[in-house]
Amino acid sequence: MKKTVLFLTVFCMLFAGCANKAGNDPAPSPNAGTEATEKSTDTPTHQEANPTATPEGAADGLLSRMYIDIIKSGDYFMKAKVEGETGINEFAVSVSPDSTAMETETDGVLYTVLIREGVTYMINHDSQMIITSSAEVANSASNMAGDALSTEGLIFEAKGNGSFSGESLQYEEYKTTAGDTTMRFFFRQNALVGIESVSDGATTTYVIEEISAGHRSNMHVIPESYQLLDMAALGG
Repeated sequence: MKKTVLFLTVFCMLFAGCANKAGNDPAPSPNAGTEATEKSTDTPTHQEANPTATPEGAADGLLSRMYIDIIKSGDYFMKAKVEGETGINEFAVSVSPDSTAMETETDGVLYTVLIREGVTYMINHDSQMIITSSAEVANSASNMAGDALSTEGLIFEAKGNGSFSGESLQYEEYKTTAGDTTMRFFFRQNALVGIESVSDGATTTYVIEEISAGHRSNMHVIPESYQLLDMAALGG
């Protein structure tokens, strides 16, 4: 996930350098056959959670099991603040069976990165511009999205109490089968408030605002009225 946040940060900077290259004609629909409207303000409807699978090695009664199952489902929404090597970033991610959407706000401007069928759409809702990436960038971004809070191969290790954001909280700890990643799920009064992931010596902390089953459909919309900038055609 730290790579994803870094990608979003670089992407926001990229818009500033590319906006002046664009023409004034509106873009054709970036994804033919996909219903597209401008940024929606409708309240999204979540799908009902169905946490049926049990994480490998986990025992019954673990508070973290439901959240691991939600992430494994590949259809969920998460809003969090991430503290890691790239600093502190607030973001939202919506994962559906066919696409991944990430939102962040920088200097009051809302940006969306939508990854669908190997194509990356980088959307600036303030300037109403869409940058469609080259194949190389799209593949890189897709790999980053796949790394987001991966729960595959987690084995339950222990319960305990530890420090998280200045509080002493209950946690449930997992390790991957390869042993290269440790994840702790922190709870306050049985509610998930944070996840700490240690991988390759780097620690990333997620302060969870919301995590729930079902994606936010309005985050997966490609606004057809926005201007399209083809980076590949411009040598980018």
